[in-house]
Amino acid sequence: MKIIFLTTRRKEKSENTYYPCDCIETKWYEFLKSVGNIIPIFLPNDLDLVKQLSKKIKCDGVILTGGDNIQHTSKIEKMDSREEVENFLLSFAASNGYPVLGVCRGMQKILSQHDGSLIEKKPGHVGKNHKITFNNKARVVNSFHDYIATSINQRYFNALAIGEDTSIEAASHIDLPFLGIMWHPERMHPISKEDIHLFREHFSIAS
Repeated sequence: MKIIFLTTRRKEKSENTYYPCDCIETKWYEFLKSVGNIIPIFLPNDLDLVKQLSKKIKCDGVILTGGDNIQHTSKIEKMDSREEVENFLLSFAASNGYPVLGVCRGMQKILSQHDGSLIEKKPGHVGKNHKITFNNKARVVNSFHDYIATSINQRYFNALAIGEDTSIEAASHIDLPFLGIMWHPERMHPISKEDIHLFREHFSIAS
């Protein structure tokens, strides 16, 4: 069994939420069970607690989940708690050689760690399926993002998937076991066998 850390989404206080809360989309549960042999640890958006957890629990990898925009695109001056946690996790994983898989926002977060990758806003990508070419094979994936990767820093990344609009839909780090995909595998219906294989291969999970 592989112990995998997963980031969570921060929902701020609203008329329906008395206090800020951290959450994970429940579709992740079914997807992770389909991948199999994973013990998921859902992390709080609290840097001190995550640092303590990383010392007490030896993980086998990290999943940066989607939802909302990264600081790089949202023009937020003050780094929020999720940004702090994700920055730490990327540094922590790089130092220990742990694999990281970023989904949608997670891929954008990985790319944003190195200058030269261009992430631009492009309306019309939310709630649609579209064709991509992934590892020289065509497939259909979903899309729930407002921002697309139009170019990447080729000193650090390889493009693995290209969309019909030429945007980069998947990329891997050249030196680190970091992989990013722009679609949401947990929202695919039915769950894609290709995505199951992708996760198993990336985290070295026996089928």
